[in-house]
Amino acid sequence: MNKKKKFLVFNPKKGFEIKEMESLLKNYYEIIETDVIDCVTVKIGKTDYEVVCDDEGLLKDNPILSFALSQHRALFGILVFTRHKNSEWIGLTDDEINEIKENTILVECAGGCNRYALVNKNSKGKSVL
Repeated sequence: MNKKKKFLVFNPKKGFEIKEMESLLKNYYEIIETDVIDCVTVKIGKTDYEVVCDDEGLLKDNPILSFALSQHRALFGILVFTRHKNSEWIGLTDDEINEIKENTILVECAGGCNRYALVNKNSKGKSVL
């Protein structure tokens, strides 16, 4: 039985939101608003997290930067943060949600465009934007 778990969603137009849902592929596609997803492992704080994202986010007509991981690596569009165990996305604990929020920097888009992007504090001071 698939029960509801907590996931942290980052929408560049809204910021962070905690979602409780079943860990089903259809839910990820619906939240991310895409037909093609990918999963990227990102170290945030001391933990490796899985970030489910739009695999074609950069190819959209107006791609929206969501997470600047390094000078040469970025994610675009809506993101879902989770962990995995035994090939299953298992969601997040409250402590893990706090670790993600505390170890990323929310940057507001210049010019009042009402968009946000994340920068990983693990970038060790290197300019990523």
